[in-house]
Amino acid sequence: MRIGTTFSPHRAAARGLEWRSAFRRLIDLPLAPLRLSVPGLRVLSSGYDDLDWQLSLAEEGGKPVLLTVGMKAPGWPEFHLPDRLETYAPPGVDVAAANPALARTTLEVLQTTVERYRERRSVEAWQVENEPLNPSGPLRWWIGPEFLRREIAAARALDSRPLAVNVFAHFNRRLDAASRRPGANRPAPPPAAEALSLLGAGDVLGLDVYRRIGTRRLGVPVVAAAAGDWSADARRWRERALDAGVRTWIVEAQAEPWEPPGRAVVQPRTCRPRDLAVTVGELARAGFDTILLWGAEHWLAREAADDRSWLEAVLDLVGSARA
Repeated sequence: MRIGTTFSPHRAAARGLEWRSAFRRLIDLPLAPLRLSVPGLRVLSSGYDDLDWQLSLAEEGGKPVLLTVGMKAPGWPEFHLPDRLETYAPPGVDVAAANPALARTTLEVLQTTVERYRERRSVEAWQVENEPLNPSGPLRWWIGPEFLRREIAAARALDSRPLAVNVFAHFNRRLDAASRRPGANRPAPPPAAEALSLLGAGDVLGLDVYRRIGTRRLGVPVVAAAAGDWSADARRWRERALDAGVRTWIVEAQAEPWEPPGRAVVQPRTCRPRDLAVTVGELARAGFDTILLWGAEHWLAREAADDRSWLEAVLDLVGSARA
């Protein structure tokens, strides 16, 4: 089993870390693959220097990379665009369909990125967008399958490496309904089914798995728990993908708290270090051999605060996987 993680400079900085030092620390840990990302369309102003540096360090450390490209990247506010999100489209729409100019620019940036990094030996696969089919972010946008198909075709025309599309996996009925995009005349298919229909043999269906999520209902902070069949559902999608010649990775496995909005995290209720072994154990029994833990910036920030419990839980998992 491979146990890796995601790293985001802006998430690291938001936790008070100097992000380059944090990334060097991450490279020293026995985690692979690493998921890195182009910072959405903000790369048009920021350039590629930071990602060049990350990929070079990953190569020196022998770390395979899943590289996310597109307008939507891991971490809030999901859509990483140069200006205020409200300037692009109204809430609750397929943003690529609502803004053709944004769609064209996204394709251009995707093509530029793949051309720039296709010679990098560290890039194992390209992830096209991040949870594109799930409405998310402050404006509840999504990226429809029509544009996603164009992005996949553009990447495939430039490089032969596998392509990945990830989706928010089954949680419970309430959240499953909220994370499914509206259909034109009827409810859209499950995001995992739509993603699988866009992939080819050798590609990767990515599932993002969370077990407890903080939210608010009627203004009251609550913790929602995943249904008891969350891992069985993940297994079913792995088997369906296998029948189509598509691999399935856990692209995000919850390994940090997701507390209710506005609640200070003193004693987290949504995820604790001991929960990591339970989550990974369930996924291993479901047959997954590549699991990327979500929360590296949290573990490193806790380590900087003299709390190594999260990092030790992660290292215990890696040791068990290698045994």
